[in-house]
Amino acid sequence: MSELLTTGEMIDRLQAGEMAEGMIDDCSLCVTKGKDGAIVVCEEDGSPIKSGRLYLSLTATPMNLSWRIIPNYVSFDEAMKALQEGKIVNVFIDNNKYHFKAENPFVLEEMSGYSFKNLFEAKWTIEN
Repeated sequence: MSELLTTGEMIDRLQAGEMAEGMIDDCSLCVTKGKDGAIVVCEEDGSPIKSGRLYLSLTATPMNLSWRIIPNYVSFDEAMKALQEGKIVNVFIDNNKYHFKAENPFVLEEMSGYSFKNLFEAKWTIEN
């Protein structure tokens, strides 16, 4: 669902609390960015690795890794609350992405053909 990034692009775009997955051949590496800005290696579910905090090292990380940032999906209710707070939200339905702002929360023409059930079960993200 997200585009492939170079290591530098991933470092530039990864936000605190987000996770990224680096892939090369059949191997993968997961990292997360802490509130302190440190990018650390983590398990696939985002939890810390068992051996302790291991920082992403540019000298030890193959530079030809392809990265993708894994979205932080939220519920419909969380997305609507964020929209009311003036944040931008996105919904992903049927390989389409719809972008909503507080001043124009739902453009009905864009959403025709979708039921409330589709909206409740869709994948939602909140932009910072």
